[in-house]
Amino acid sequence: MSFLNPVSEPVLRFKSTDAGAPQINYNSRVPGDVKAILKSCLVTGYGAKASAGWTAANEVANVIEFVSPSAAMSDYRLGIDDTSAAKTDWYYQYQDARTNPNHNAPVKSFSNADKVNAANGWQMLVSERGVIFIELIQHSAVTKLSARITYWGAVKSGLPSVNGKNICFFNVGHNSQLVSPYLMYSSSLAISLQLESEVATIVSTATSSALSAANQVLDVSSVDLISPIYLANNSNSLLVGELPLMLSKIVNATADLYGVSEFELDGRNVLSVCAGFSSTGALALDRSRTFLIRTDYWEY
Repeated sequence: MSFLNPVSEPVLRFKSTDAGAPQINYNSRVPGDVKAILKSCLVTGYGAKASAGWTAANEVANVIEFVSPSAAMSDYRLGIDDTSAAKTDWYYQYQDARTNPNHNAPVKSFSNADKVNAANGWQMLVSERGVIFIELIQHSAVTKLSARITYWGAVKSGLPSVNGKNICFFNVGHNSQLVSPYLMYSSSLAISLQLESEVATIVSTATSSALSAANQVLDVSSVDLISPIYLANNSNSLLVGELPLMLSKIVNATADLYGVSEFELDGRNVLSVCAGFSSTGALALDRSRTFLIRTDYWEY
């Protein structure tokens, strides 16, 4: 992985609206419903859709680990324990040593949600070095589609990747274990990062002050703010990496804050997803955040 010579990995996209796709009943969650989606997308495929070419390991009931086809990820296994109807535990193995990341047990029950709405569903984007799982839920307080975004995989870093480092895990958005998406930018504990020598890494952006303080006013500000998501040391003085898969966006208009859409940005397709805040007062920039997820390739 290198900033000077990045490897561009194509992204496969899976959706609950695909023919034969496994579904989540958000009104009545059950053990194994998240496992069924990840296994179908990564390993077995569904309907006429081929899988991402990963393999399964150590599968026992609703516990399973996934192995990437990438030689660069051969020492890793992504695991989930989906035994509970209340939560899903995410973890990963590096050379058979287990890591339980920060905020690794997102709940299955969504608050302030229309749990029987037809718009509810999921999407999953997969490269050989990363997995992003998007759970979509109709927010009952704002009557708009909201989401929770979960990622596990590599980061693009200028630091050497040794001893299982340069790996990231987070879940952000509606009923994530981060109280509000903007908190991603506030603490070295907000997302789980393993980097070579940086033990207090934080998420930053090219417009970090504006993105963290969210001092725009919806429908009044004249521009959207879009930035790559960088990784910096705790003093913000040293760039140590980047999340290759998505951009952070502060929107100008209320209508753009929530929902899921696609558009072209700088000649590349992006999926616009609102990582919504789950409270009743969620229609505010400091409570929700829109992310733009690359759907063509991710650079590592």
